[in-house]
Amino acid sequence: MISLDEMKRRILKAHKYREDLVEPLSEVLDLEEEKVVDLIIEKLDMLRLQGLQARWEKRRKNMRRKILDEKINIDLFLPMLVDFLSIVNEESARRMKEEVIKKVLDEDKEYKKALKEAKKELRKEVVDSR
Repeated sequence: MISLDEMKRRILKAHKYREDLVEPLSEVLDLEEEKVVDLIIEKLDMLRLQGLQARWEKRRKNMRRKILDEKINIDLFLPMLVDFLSIVNEESARRMKEEVIKKVLDEDKEYKKALKEAKKELRKEVVDSR
């Protein structure tokens, strides 16, 4: 008979959880993936872990969208360019972010490639519009 912890472990080792939950937490917490799985198993009871599936499906894309939005802000230095220096308007910044998010989430484009394209657009906005 399979133990409760082993059942939890199998749930967490499913590809979608490993990719979107275990791997990022491993990096952030600077722990091996197995330690992250152990930590989650310890913190969540079986009921919460089983309920994770339904909540996960509903929130996964929205969560990834929010994370990407913040990452793009940082990587393109948008808060400084939009809010502080006012050399990029909010609409342009929003459009650039949406384009990167669309390419990554809907078209499965690599983030670095989508960001590189956004940087070119940002350069046109800042440098070429003088």
